[in-house]
Amino acid sequence: MKKLLLLFLLLPFSINAQMVAGDAIPEFNDTFSCGSAPPDSTIHTSLIASSIPGNVLWPQEQVQLTLQFENTAARSIHIDGWLDILAYGTRGRPGDIWTPEMFKIADIGRVPFTIELAAGDFTNLSLQPHIPETFGAYGIVADCGQYGRRFITSCVRTFAAPDERLQYPSFCLDDNSPELLRRLGTHAIRIELNYKPTTDPDFEVWYERLRKRFLRYQQNNITVLVKISAPEPYGRLHPMGVTRPHLDDHGVMLNTKCDMAWLPQFDDDFKSFCYRIACDFGWPRGPINAFSLWNEPWEGLSISGWGADMLRYREIFVKMSEAIVAASEDAQVEILLGGGSSTSNALDKFFSEGTDDFLELYDFCSIHYQGMQSWATIKKWLYRSSERGRVRIWDTESWVANTDDRVAAVVAANKAAGYDRAMGIYGGNICQVNRRRMRTEQGLEQVETVDAWPVAASVGAVQHFIGERRFKELLFPNGLPWIMVFDGLASADDGCVVVVGDLGEEFGADNMLFRTVRGLAEINHKEQLQLELDRLDPQKEAGKIGELLRAMNQPEVLLGASLTLTSDDGRFLLYDFYGNPAPAKNGKITIPLDHRGFFLRTDGSAGSFAHLLEALRGAEIHGYEPFEMIAFDLSAPPSQHPTLHLKLTNMLNRPVSGRLKVQVEGLEITRPSRRLRFAPHETRQLFYRISNGNSSPDNIYPLELCFNAGTDGKAVHSEELHVNQISLRK
Repeated sequence: MKKLLLLFLLLPFSINAQMVAGDAIPEFNDTFSCGSAPPDSTIHTSLIASSIPGNVLWPQEQVQLTLQFENTAARSIHIDGWLDILAYGTRGRPGDIWTPEMFKIADIGRVPFTIELAAGDFTNLSLQPHIPETFGAYGIVADCGQYGRRFITSCVRTFAAPDERLQYPSFCLDDNSPELLRRLGTHAIRIELNYKPTTDPDFEVWYERLRKRFLRYQQNNITVLVKISAPEPYGRLHPMGVTRPHLDDHGVMLNTKCDMAWLPQFDDDFKSFCYRIACDFGWPRGPINAFSLWNEPWEGLSISGWGADMLRYREIFVKMSEAIVAASEDAQVEILLGGGSSTSNALDKFFSEGTDDFLELYDFCSIHYQGMQSWATIKKWLYRSSERGRVRIWDTESWVANTDDRVAAVVAANKAAGYDRAMGIYGGNICQVNRRRMRTEQGLEQVETVDAWPVAASVGAVQHFIGERRFKELLFPNGLPWIMVFDGLASADDGCVVVVGDLGEEFGADNMLFRTVRGLAEINHKEQLQLELDRLDPQKEAGKIGELLRAMNQPEVLLGASLTLTSDDGRFLLYDFYGNPAPAKNGKITIPLDHRGFFLRTDGSAGSFAHLLEALRGAEIHGYEPFEMIAFDLSAPPSQHPTLHLKLTNMLNRPVSGRLKVQVEGLEITRPSRRLRFAPHETRQLFYRISNGNSSPDNIYPLELCFNAGTDGKAVHSEELHVNQISLRK
C-alpha cells in the first residue's frame, strides 16, 4: 500500500554525486575476468592503433588492432596467448544516474598469438578479432598466460551514419574524439574555452593550436558551442593574483568555491578575443554556431567559478555579444548567443527587472537537469520577433542517461518535452581517449587511441532512429505508457515511435506527470510489506519498522508490464535500444514496459506508419494501476460538512469499470462506495460530502482510496488530508 509520509523525503538522485565511467565501474574487472590485482609488470601490453576511427564499427566492417608488447624483464620471454572477445553492456542501477552496472553478455571468440621477446625488447602485433554483426559493445582482452590478463580496448557496432553537415543539430554530446562522434552521427558538442588575453606573449602559439583543434571538428562535421570561462591560471587577472572566495566572519578567505570573473579593465581585450575567434571559426566557414558565457553561473557561487553579481555578468555578456554581432556583419558568420544553464538563472540574468532589453541577443537557453520541465513555452521566448526565430531550448549537460538502457528514453523524452537540442550523456560514458607513448626504432612517439564504451552503441541507435526527425505528439497525452511519435524525414512512412513504460528512473519518479501511478507488481509487493509491518512490535522492532517504511516509500521501477500489438504481417518492426530487431511471435509484437526505450518502425510501405499509430491506439496494455487518483484538501472543518474533491484519470486505452471505495479516518462520508465506469483516458471530477466527524487537533485526516477494476487491476492511494481554510477578517 502506498504511503505518503510528509516528513520522509526521498531524492531520485544527487547531482553532486561523482561520475563513474570506464574501468572505474565496479564490475569492470569481473566483466573481463581481469582480477583486481594489477597484471605482471614483466610485460607491458597496450593498443597503439585501430583501423576503425573511434573504434565504432558500421555494418560489414571488421577492425584490425595493433598491439605493442614490451618486455621489461632482464631475460627473454615466450608467450602463447590469445585475445578474448566478449559482448558486454551497462545498465542503470535503480535510483542512481551516476554509477553504471557493467555485465558480460556472452563470450564471442578467441584469437591466438605467439610472441618471443628479448630482454628489454618490444614488438608490434596486428590482430583482427571477429566482431559479430549484432549491434552493441565488444571488449577485447589479452590473455598472456602466466603474465596475466589485460584489458586492451572496447569497440561498438552500430548503424552507418550519414555524411552530412548540420547548422543546428538536435543532439549534442560532450567534447570527445571527433572521429568517434562522426561515426555515431553526432554533429554538435559544447567546449569550454578559457579567455586568454590577446596580449599574452604566447597568444599566437596558443591560437595556432586552437586553429588545429577547430579544423579537426570541421573535418568531422561537428558544430561547436563555445562556452567562455575564466583565464588560466585562475586569478591572474584579479587583484593580488588570486581568485575571490567567500570570507568568514573575521574576513578570512574560505577554502571553497570562488569568483574567477576577471576585472573590467580586461573587457575590451576579451571582446577582441571573441571577435577574432568568431570571424575565423564561425559558421559556415568554421564549426562554431553558438557562444555562451560561463558554465552554471549561479547567483552567489558556482562550481565553475562564477561568484560575481548579475550586473557584472551582463557587462561581460554585452562585450561578447558586441563581438559576435560585429563578426556576423564583417565576416558573414552565423553564430547564436545564449546560455544560463537553467531557465531560472537565464530569467535572473537577462530578464529579472521585467524588460526585454536582452531578448534580441538571447537566441538559446542552455539548461541542465530540468528533466521534462524544459520551459519551452515561455511566451516572450516562443514568440520572439527575430530573423533567428524563437529562443531555442538546448540541453548542454543533464547527464542522466549514462547507461545503454537509458539513452533512447532520455533523448526521446527530452525532444517530446520541447527541447530543440537533447544531450543527457556524460562524455566519459561514451568513450575514453587514451594518449600514450609507444616505442619505435627512432624513440618514443605519441599516439591516440579510443575505447568506445557500450553507451556509444545506444547513441548510434538513437541517432539512426530519431536523429533529426521532429517530435510530433504523445500518442496518449492523458494516459500511459509514454508513446512518443516522430515524423519521417523522407516521407510520412519514415516516422519512428519510441515506447517507454516508466520515465521515472531517468528523471525521478516524483518529477513526472502521473507520478502516483505505479505498477501492479509494485502494489502487490508493497501490500506484502504492509502485512509484514503490521505484524511488528513498535517497541521492540523499531529498526525493522523504519526499514520497511523506507522500502514502502521508495518508488519501484515498473516491472511485469507490457504492450502488445499486431505485427501487421511484418510491416511493423520493433528494435531494442541498440537497434537490434526484436522479432514478432505468432504475429504479435510485445514490448516490455519499464525504464527502457524501444523503437517502432514500419517497412516504409504506403500508409504503414498511420496504420502503426492506429494499432498502438488499440494495443493491449497491462501492468499499470488503472487510475491516477488526486485528492484535494478539505476547504472547511468537518463540522461544516465540507466536500471531498477527487480527480480520477483512466490511464488505460480502454474503458474501465469498477468500484471506488473512499475512507477518511475519523470522518463519515455519504456514499463512500460507488460503482463507476470510465471511457479510455477519461478524467473525471468526483465529490463526496463529509456527513459527520470531529476536527482533528493536528489537522490530519488519513485518506485511503481503492478502485477495484477486476481484471484491469486495482488502483490504491493513501494520503494525509488537511483542512485548508482562510478565515475572513471582520
